[in-house]
Amino acid sequence: MGYYDFKLDTHVVSLDITSKSGSFGFNLASGFLNALGLSINVKKAELTMNMDVSRIFKDKTTIQGHVDGKQTGFSGNIGFSDIGLGFSHYSANPLSRMPRQGMINTLKNVSADIDAKVAAGKMDKWSTRVLKSPVKYPDKIVIQAGAESGLQAGDELEIFSMDHEWEGAPCQSRHLSALVDTTKPPIIVKVTENIWSSASYALVDIVNPNISNNKIRPGDYVRIHKLVVNGAPRKPLARSIKIGDITSGQLIVESQVIDWVPYMKMQLIPVITDPVFENRFVIYPDN
Repeated sequence: MGYYDFKLDTHVVSLDITSKSGSFGFNLASGFLNALGLSINVKKAELTMNMDVSRIFKDKTTIQGHVDGKQTGFSGNIGFSDIGLGFSHYSANPLSRMPRQGMINTLKNVSADIDAKVAAGKMDKWSTRVLKSPVKYPDKIVIQAGAESGLQAGDELEIFSMDHEWEGAPCQSRHLSALVDTTKPPIIVKVTENIWSSASYALVDIVNPNISNNKIRPGDYVRIHKLVVNGAPRKPLARSIKIGDITSGQLIVESQVIDWVPYMKMQLIPVITDPVFENRFVIYPDN
């Protein structure tokens, strides 16, 4: 089992397109639904998107974002006849810029929410989990943070065990809660020069020679102990995002329902790693 920082479920809740002849699109809150024509002279457009941000064993937070057609150049006479014929046709249509920019705007709001939680002490600056303790290397562990995370040689991390509460038998009944056990001293591990087993996983060394990895369990909590700073300040370590469900109201052109959800998923992956976020996020490896 792997562990991620956040799971994102993305929902397009409204698309409002206005022309001289009326309004088109959908709005899930109001129930509005009106098919687009094969061609529309777009005067105004707005898309609203929600992202449900979930953390393992934590409640989800819903973050909303908006994009105006002016921000993406979605205006003027636009045809929609071929928008459902594949990703290449969709991405060439100006409408495709609306959900992409909506994802960027909403993810910026997600970033701001994370920063606020960190500043308020409700979230660690960065964390990951233990994946396994290699039997052949009792002085090492595997964590889910590799070359993409921004870790550097010399960085030190601390590992805490997790206390899980179950309704009945462990792992066989409903999971009630999980808390980081800070009543015991953490186990310190260090990043070495040759840790990178992959972009997403790393083998790190236990600092104390008297401690074996048999005291560490998969799923144990890992956070920053001390980062190496040589000159310029370090950028924040990257957090992993698992892409969850993507949903949308119905996009209809004439009488045809356009399934644009797969196209939006193809857009979301490069958005998460867009330079605008300065390597703040990485994609959880099963996406």
